[in-house]
Amino acid sequence: TIKFEIEFKPVAGTTTMLSTIIKVPQKLFPFEAFSEVAAFEADRIMNINRVPPTTVLWLPIEDVKSALQLHGSKMSAVEEFLKESEVNTFSEWVEKDFINYTHKMKWQQMDEATNKVSAPISMQLRIADCGHLLDTALAIPYKTHNTSWHRYFDLIKQRDEKGRPIFMKEKFIGTIVHISEVATFDMIIGNDDRS
Repeated sequence: TIKFEIEFKPVAGTTTMLSTIIKVPQKLFPFEAFSEVAAFEADRIMNINRVPPTTVLWLPIEDVKSALQLHGSKMSAVEEFLKESEVNTFSEWVEKDFINYTHKMKWQQMDEATNKVSAPISMQLRIADCGHLLDTALAIPYKTHNTSWHRYFDLIKQRDEKGRPIFMKEKFIGTIVHISEVATFDMIIGNDDRS
């Protein structure tokens, strides 16, 4: 998916840098940005408190184009997304599947305060020292695009000699409980694309 990271310079007198993840509506995933905000709201309503603060904002298209001119040639994208969009570069992908798409869908609007055409995006606070599960001590054996880890959740077939689910004797039990909680939340909010 098309994502951006925006880092805000520290406010005078501080050294803390604020970092955010931007997700945009795009041709392949038209509602992804809005789903992020819905997930945050559902997370807070259910008092789970795992989803970082997320909101909808309006991003000036002119600013996206400027960023692409400065950094677009340094960016890479998953080949299958470029192929699906029939483009060759990250910049072309953003132009076609975000900028042109939101224009076609009439999701862009003129911001009268700045006099800039803007599109809706989600902005999620990046939490410091919060990394991917697979980069922590809780990592389980996992390969990209491989479902071998699903065996931990097969409570019928995957049982030990005493009939207990196989994950009960695994050193990964804490990870499996965590993933179970995340998977349950994903099911509730309809997120079916977590690998």
